[in-house]
This record gives sequence, C-alpha cells and structure tokens, in this order.
Amino acid sequence: MYDELVLHLGFHKTGSTSIQKTCFKNGRVLADNGWVYPRLKLSGKSFSNHSRFLFSLFSESSDSYLPNVKDGRPLGVINAEIAKSVSSGVAEGRSVGKKLLISGEDISRLSSKELLKLRSFAESHARAVRVLVYVRPPWSYFNSAVQQRVKAGKTLDGCRYQSVIQKIECIQAAFPYAEFYPFQVACGHSSGVVGHFLGLLGVDNLSEFEIVGSNAAVSGEAVRLMSYLNAREPRLINGRLNPDWEGLAFSILKKFPGSRFRISARDKVSNTEWISEDNKWLKENMGIEFCDADIVGFRETFPNSLNREQYCWLKKVFKSLPDRTKILTLGYLKENSRISDSQILSLL
Repeated sequence: MYDELVLHLGFHKTGSTSIQKTCFKNGRVLADNGWVYPRLKLSGKSFSNHSRFLFSLFSESSDSYLPNVKDGRPLGVINAEIAKSVSSGVAEGRSVGKKLLISGEDISRLSSKELLKLRSFAESHARAVRVLVYVRPPWSYFNSAVQQRVKAGKTLDGCRYQSVIQKIECIQAAFPYAEFYPFQVACGHSSGVVGHFLGLLGVDNLSEFEIVGSNAAVSGEAVRLMSYLNAREPRLINGRLNPDWEGLAFSILKKFPGSRFRISARDKVSNTEWISEDNKWLKENMGIEFCDADIVGFRETFPNSLNREQYCWLKKVFKSLPDRTKILTLGYLKENSRISDSQILSLL
C-alpha cells in the first residue's frame, strides 16, 4: 500500500496537459522525490493523461466516451485491457516510490456516485488520499474551451457553457477534503502552473525538471473556419466517426495566422448568462481569486476581412489542402466576405 495517493482532476483548460507531460517525461526525477507517475498503456501505447483509464473504469456511460468510440473495439474488450493496465501500473509503481500520482481532467466529469467508487479504489491503495483541482475563472475557461471543442469537431453555435458549480459540488460530495486552487494564481508561479503543482507535492528541486509547455492557442480566423467545416462535415454521424472529417486537414487550418480567438457576439454561443451566476457563486463560496476580473474585455472586435499576412498564408497552403477542404474553405470565405472575388480566383 502507498503512503499517499494524489488524484489531480484538472479541471479542463487549467494546464493539465503540461502537468501530465511534465510528470510523464520526468519520471526519474519524480521518483527521486518518492513519487510514482504510472505509465499506463493501451493497445501498446503509453499515455501521459490517465483520463481515459479512470473515466472508463468508473463511468456508467463509457460506451459513449469519444476515445472509446474512436477505438472501435467492443467496450468489454477495451475495459478489460484498461483494468489490467491500471492494476499492473499501480502494482509496479510500488517498487519505485511510496507515493502515487494519478492525473486526468476527464475524471472530473464523473458523477458523485461514480466518484465515490473512485474514492474506494484510491483508499484501497493508499493510507492517505489527496484530491487537487485547479479552477479557472468561468469566462476565461469558456473562451479557451470553445476553441478546443471546435478543434475536436464542435461548431461555435453548438458550444454551450457548462457550469463549474455542479462539478465542484460533486467532487466535494465524494471527497470533502478536496483542495481547490485558483488557476490564475497558479500561473503566477515562477515555473507556471506546473511549478505550482509540483510545489503542492512537496517537490523542491524544480531546476532538475524539464517542464513541457501547454497547448498553443489558435486564431479567431482558424476557429471560425473550422467551425464552418464541422457544420458541413460532422465528426460524428449517428454516433459513428465520419471518415471524411478526419481528412479535412485541421492540422494545417489551425495554424491560420491572426489574433487569438476571443468569443464575440456574432459567434452565437449558448448559455453565457450562466457565467455571471458562476462568478457570483465562486466569489461567495471560494473567493474572488477564482473569478473573472473582466468579462467585457474578452469581447473581440472581429475584422471585416483577412489582412495581408492571412491572405498570403492561405494562398501558400491552399493548393496543398484536400479537395473537400478547398471547397468548404471557399464557401466560408464567400459567405463571410472574408476576401474579394479576385482574391478567391487567385487561390484557384
């Protein structure tokens, strides 16, 4: 049995990927501090993010979980392999260190009932259990989450704000001792949120860690173009992956230059009125450092057309795009009057 088990539950868009990749890459240094970060495997691949393993083990709806849908194998086969991987990863770690670290932001999506099962699992493997959660101010979180969802196949008008209050209350119901930290404060650490997190673990030799950066933000133009494509080539059709979506070359389109994405009134995203309610609740129950300082400041003034840099980039990459992507991109440019007719002709 471990002396301590730490569950890091995100939330989403709070530097979880950086934390996970840093821990994964610096396993030896973590071990020097007594910590084990298990290298869980599935289909021969090691994962730095433990989300899929823990969510699939404890969720009652893991059949609709996108990573499992993409896998394509029967859920029973997937879960059997996951259970074996978690069991062996936890067991093998005991020979490396006395403290176990598990990190996965999707774990925070579990219900309180499912989280209680996770608690029983954690308490069966360690004498002490800690739960660490970073909370990002609602508007800041939503702005970042929207672009991530669009990259994953959503449309802008299909992005709804999901209140953070229920997630916090579910975690508190299952883990009354859960520790919540304001993301904005953690970012002020000299080594960013990763440094703040490692500090919570009692790690003091940060200079020996190779810290891995976070996901790069994308431009407003890229987000709106990808949303347009998603509306016409959905990632999922009747619960099944659409192979045509996989071929839309998002890896190229997400590099579209321009100012960083900021939600504007024209994007028609839903439920933004809940953001004010969440800010109010967070201020009253957790402190002002968990809240947005300025919501209005996120409203973007969207330019009327592409600038020269954007047009030159598009002209450079356009011929390398798949035919279906070319057709849809031209549709986006025409319908939104992003460039002139003569500029469209020069792309062809």
